[in-house]
Amino acid sequence: MLIQEKQGTPDSLEELLKDNDAKIKDILDKKVNKTLTLNVNKPDFICILHINFYFRNINNYPSHVIHEECINSNFQNCNINSFIPLQNTNIELVLKTILHELTHIYELYQIRNIFNQTRWHRTNGLIDFDKNITYTDNLKLIKYFRDLYYISLPHEIRAKISSLNVYLKRLNIRNEEELIEELKKTTEWSNYLTLYNFDVNRYYNDLIKNIPNNLLFILFNLFNKIMEIKTNINTKEDLLNYLKNTKRYFKKVCKNYKQKMLKSVKSIVESIPEGSTDPYENVRVIKYENYVNEMMEDKIDINYLDFY
Repeated sequence: MLIQEKQGTPDSLEELLKDNDAKIKDILDKKVNKTLTLNVNKPDFICILHINFYFRNINNYPSHVIHEECINSNFQNCNINSFIPLQNTNIELVLKTILHELTHIYELYQIRNIFNQTRWHRTNGLIDFDKNITYTDNLKLIKYFRDLYYISLPHEIRAKISSLNVYLKRLNIRNEEELIEELKKTTEWSNYLTLYNFDVNRYYNDLIKNIPNNLLFILFNLFNKIMEIKTNINTKEDLLNYLKNTKRYFKKVCKNYKQKMLKSVKSIVESIPEGSTDPYENVRVIKYENYVNEMMEDKIDINYLDFY
């Protein structure tokens, strides 16, 4: 499927960002909480979008979108909540996080009629899992595992590549090595390293040490049931083997994810014209060709179910 190999951002989203760049800059300059409402009417994307800017005494750029709210409103009420540092605000990082969530909304729009037939619905599984768990101190080890799984899901990787592409493009760096160094400073690269460095033995030992075995097995079996993983964990050996299989899955995802990030870098370097100051100018974007049909194919993405 072309979508997960794409090196750029969907055309509609790139145009939307370019058209509203000045408005977003103005909001960031004034540092006052504000909602930017956009009536999006593109051939492949129709949506009433509310981008809610919240300025806080923080040093990162968290954002989120409530997927169900957007789908249930037939894309007439889609909200992106973007939390922004009051000090040293970086517009490129703001745009990157907004575009990440916007890519999710765009993708949901493409599959709105077949949502439950795609792997997207497993995101709801993670939400359901959270509803069943109170993450006390020792159970934060379970949340760590849950968060790693979310990072690894195909739609999350696609959103990371989409937002990362525009972020790196706007840096206007034409040297590939320099751009890779900038890539390595991003949260997207940090997420890659977190997945890649998942330490089975250390994590297993921490679980056994901090969580009673019976509760541990119940939690992982609940996770597997919700995520449709047909594996039962009844012993320590079961758990260790399960984590080893998960490591294999994470390594496969990491290889694919790293390739996409480096392809994006190469595409940007090759596409930016010499002397250009416009990050959007003449940049080749691989479109979401035949999106819906290809979403139905089994061999599209790396499927974690293949590893258990």
